[in-house]
Amino acid sequence: MESSSPPRGTTSASEDDQPEGEGTADAVSSQFQKAGPSGRDVLKLAYQSLGVIYGDMGTSPLYVFSNTFEIPPHSTNDIVGAVSLIFWTLTVIGLIKYVMIVLSADDNGEGGTAALYTLLCRHVNISLLISQHKSDKKLANYKTKKHASHSRLETCMERSPMLHKLLLVVVMAGSCMVIGDGILTPAISVLSAVEGIQVVATSLHQNVVVLITCLILIGLFVLQRFGTAKVGFLFAPVVLLWLGLISGIGIYNIVVHQPSIFRAFSPHYAITFLIRNKKNGWIMLGGVVLSITVSVDNFKIFVQAAGTEAMFADLGHFSQRSIQIAFAGVVYPSLVLAYFGQAAYLTKNPENVADTFFKSVPKPIFWPMLVIATLATIVASQAMISGAFSVINQSCNLGCFPRVKVIYTSTTVQGQIYIPEVNYTLMILCIAVVVGFRKTTAIGNAYGIAVVSVMSITTCLVALVIVVVWHQHFLLGILFLVFFGSIEAVYLSSVLYKVASGGWVPLVIATFILSIMLIWQFGTLQKHKFDLQHMVHIDQLDELLGDSRITRVPGIGLFYSETDSGIPPTFSHFISNIPAIHQVLVFICIKYVPVTSVLPGERFYMKPLAVKNFYQCVVRYGYNETPCAGEAFDDLLVGKIAELIKQDKYWQTAGVSNSSSRGTMSPPVEAKITSSTSEIVHLAKFAAGPPSTRPPRTYIQLSPSSPHSITVKTQAEVINEELKYLYNAKESGVVYVIGCTEVQAKPGSSWSKRFIIDILYCVLRKNSRSSVIMLNIPTTRLIEVGMIYDI
Repeated sequence: MESSSPPRGTTSASEDDQPEGEGTADAVSSQFQKAGPSGRDVLKLAYQSLGVIYGDMGTSPLYVFSNTFEIPPHSTNDIVGAVSLIFWTLTVIGLIKYVMIVLSADDNGEGGTAALYTLLCRHVNISLLISQHKSDKKLANYKTKKHASHSRLETCMERSPMLHKLLLVVVMAGSCMVIGDGILTPAISVLSAVEGIQVVATSLHQNVVVLITCLILIGLFVLQRFGTAKVGFLFAPVVLLWLGLISGIGIYNIVVHQPSIFRAFSPHYAITFLIRNKKNGWIMLGGVVLSITVSVDNFKIFVQAAGTEAMFADLGHFSQRSIQIAFAGVVYPSLVLAYFGQAAYLTKNPENVADTFFKSVPKPIFWPMLVIATLATIVASQAMISGAFSVINQSCNLGCFPRVKVIYTSTTVQGQIYIPEVNYTLMILCIAVVVGFRKTTAIGNAYGIAVVSVMSITTCLVALVIVVVWHQHFLLGILFLVFFGSIEAVYLSSVLYKVASGGWVPLVIATFILSIMLIWQFGTLQKHKFDLQHMVHIDQLDELLGDSRITRVPGIGLFYSETDSGIPPTFSHFISNIPAIHQVLVFICIKYVPVTSVLPGERFYMKPLAVKNFYQCVVRYGYNETPCAGEAFDDLLVGKIAELIKQDKYWQTAGVSNSSSRGTMSPPVEAKITSSTSEIVHLAKFAAGPPSTRPPRTYIQLSPSSPHSITVKTQAEVINEELKYLYNAKESGVVYVIGCTEVQAKPGSSWSKRFIIDILYCVLRKNSRSSVIMLNIPTTRLIEVGMIYDI
């Protein structure tokens, strides 16, 4: 009898039989996504993206000129040259690089540094992430563009372990810079807005400004636990109003002070500015680069980035076209008008360069602008803080950061998360930056390093994507790298010049966080290797369970493992000391795969093992997703086992058996009768002809009391008995068994490895959240298996 293929959304008994999904709801959904949103939806998304993405870039006019000119400009030509540099920086980096090119390098609609890395890993075998399985490649979102042959670059990348490590370190470094940005953005944005009070209250001491700034920041961080949903509806209107006002003020200043300022559109003025000012012009680039800072998405979980990078990182929540429309149609022209207006004002009032923005605001609307500026900077800060949460959470999911407590502040939007320990750490550091530097000009020296560093990392990764993923000629990738990389290298060299003046802050923060990531990733990888070397192979289950003392107890046992194949060493340790197993035992591996998300129907990969009522289950999540936990997960898991039992493929493996194993089917031969108790054995009884004319499968069951007495049952009857057995086991209770392992460097290890594993890694493990908390496991039904790993 032919077996029917399992429908999409059900489990499969073989990794090679993953559902393709043709003609299903998921396929229809995929086709809808390809069709794209309507024009009205695009405009709606473009409007929403203003509040989420562009808050930081929109507030940059508050501090760009004050950070560019640390002393008043000497001539009108310097002002025209500076605004020309700002214009061309916005155009080349923001409009051309990100809007026209980088936004296309998405990972199933998601953007950011992690998306680029996983995209490369799926096309080239360079991943250092643990627990990857070949069945992962059959996921719907595991999309790769097939190519006839590997290029030399792909071959070189695959053969170079050093390049694998370097690429992961670079991606980690970018993530660390984003976390540092979550400290610097609130500090510089809010402080720059509050400093506007000194324009009218000139006698106000700087200590008062710092105090007000700190109070606003404390309030901002305290409110994080309520989630962005409570205030998110205000984001877009505030930023849209802000952009409209600064562009209007810009037009006013151009008309009143210097209508000829538009000559700065010519790159001639930017070039002559650099030639004329030589070293000072190069140093001033560190202030110019602040014009392309941008906030990050606070609604999705993926690696965000500083600066214009956020347009790319937020691609998952907004469509590519909506982000392009918002930038090109609203943000870009508003900022150009704002900067040109400030430049026009400075041509007549160069002595006011330290307070350019608020000095250029007409007096009748000064106080309203101060209020709106403060609100806009809070929006920008909120997005960067949420972005830092997302980076930490995603790094945890990829096994590159110790586990932290993640609180989900929305039941409908997965990306709205809150991490208490990270939140208050950011708050303390942010206040320390404000109190320590006291001026936006000093903070700007640190801010520029974080911005340009992440942009440079993105440039390198996109150059690889052009060759490896898009399969373009390698010269095109080199051209992209050389053109944009050389521009960003000039800016990077300028901001690095200011390391002694505050630029060391993001470098120290990034180095510290990167050290934590590298130690954790190294220790986790060594622990995973130990699991693989000492795991119990499925074929060895008979030998392991051959002890006559082992009994089965009522209930379902969920044995959590970090390996997606084989049996973890903690199981043999457990069974040796406690010779009892549950009626139904499921080895569960919760793993993150290098895709943004996994379709619900592909979440579970499950198969029966050789021992009756033993199952292996891999629960797969994308790096943007959150594991299901608690009772809901138990119900879902039992439902998936029930689906597996109902499948033909399941019963094709439920054949001739010895006392403990299912064995394999060998039709058409006489079924072997054994003395096993209550063992269901397949009766190989097939007829030739079409499937419609074949008799139904039948099974024989050996009687526990009389081994020579058999009962013939249909497949439906056997399935019902199996389901009844499963549900009875669930009614008896679900018990969670988790390995509680300690790790130590094995004897004979080098002193460096002993220092990293025995001290640094162990400290991080003891201070990270346990799996019990992360998986929301009730302690009343928990069994922890202690074991020492010599790694």
